[in-house]
Amino acid sequence: MLETPKRTTKQPLKTVNAAPPKPPAPERPKKERKPLYVPPPPKERKVVKTSTPHVKNGEKSIDTPNVSRIDETPSKPTSVKGKTQFPTSSFAGGKPMTTKTKPTVNGTASKAEISKEEKLRRLQYVTRACDALCVVISRTEQENARIRSQLEEANEKIARQSEIVDELRTHLAQRDKLHHEDLERHRSHNEQVTRSHADAIQRLKERHENQVGGLNSAI
Repeated sequence: MLETPKRTTKQPLKTVNAAPPKPPAPERPKKERKPLYVPPPPKERKVVKTSTPHVKNGEKSIDTPNVSRIDETPSKPTSVKGKTQFPTSSFAGGKPMTTKTKPTVNGTASKAEISKEEKLRRLQYVTRACDALCVVISRTEQENARIRSQLEEANEKIARQSEIVDELRTHLAQRDKLHHEDLERHRSHNEQVTRSHADAIQRLKERHENQVGGLNSAI
């Protein structure tokens, strides 16, 4: 167990309680960097002997190697491999990177022209469809306005007819009331006339009877 150092006079508290310095960390061993590209070993050229030429006038044939005729090795596409080409880099262990071929200028130009023509054709089709839709909408609005005006006129006519009907009903009610009053008045008048006639007839009968009785008594 570590002993706490004692504080002397005029010694700051930080220096007393300070921890001892840590030893330096050991250096990390450096890896040997390998070259990213290793050139392949040179290939040996094959020497092909030519056939013996025709001998003319007793000349000797000399076997000469045909230096110009060398078998051409087919060119292989260079592919970059991550494991062999980049042993110490961050690409180690990744997928092999292959070169991408760019399309030709003619192909892209033709595609661009086709796409522009297609876009123009579609734009024209859309504009025609929009024009037709606008025409249909305008005609529909005109038809709706015409029908709305007709409905408003019909409503006004119905309102006027309803007012006339109400006025006629009030007049008819008044006429019915006057007719009933006239009927009651005529009935009462007829009853009075009938009673007066009956009274007159009764008086005439009584007078006649009195006259007949007076004559009989006189005889």
